[in-house]
Amino acid sequence: VELSADETEFTFESASALRGNVTLKQGQRLLRADEIIVNRNSDTLEWEKLIADGHIHYTSPGLNVWGQRAEYLHGEQLFTFDETSY
Repeated sequence: VELSADETEFTFESASALRGNVTLKQGQRLLRADEIIVNRNSDTLEWEKLIADGHIHYTSPGLNVWGQRAEYLHGEQLFTFDETSY
């Protein structure tokens, strides 16, 4: 996983925030947003959930999704998008 942003607030406790031109890339999947919050399990420090806000653009082979908010649950491997277009 590759992450980049204009500004980052990183903590080991629970949540980290990336703001401004945020890009998350994993293989051929790419998520861009104004802000991404990474929630981690405070015991294991494994990430559990990503919350992306503002000007969302998600791409993967054969799929382009735009929206205002997205949430990804890592354990369930489930993406949800709000106010979307394809």
